[in-house]
Amino acid sequence: MHCQPRATSTEHRDSVFDLVALFAARYPAMAVQVHTLTCAPAEALAWHSQFASMVVIGYREHGLGGRIYRKVLREAACPVVIAGPDTSLDVALAASALDTARS
Repeated sequence: MHCQPRATSTEHRDSVFDLVALFAARYPAMAVQVHTLTCAPAEALAWHSQFASMVVIGYREHGLGGRIYRKVLREAACPVVIAGPDTSLDVALAASALDTARS
């Protein structure tokens, strides 16, 4: 889910989709869905987490997402991953963690 507090340019939205496509290509065993909403990001991500197996939040070195990360980590109903440009994810390990979280 791509949440933004106000409408942004098509170029910005396309860059988000490009990043998600890159992630999906890197980890083909994981199902990835993208939804774009104009809303408060932390509240929307925390609420929608009840329908997800995992929430992955993109991290940019110069981003101002600290408050968003903390709120989602506190309130999410599923595991949360904060992923930056150099993050690598072991799909088997992630699947194992999801299975453990569900039981």
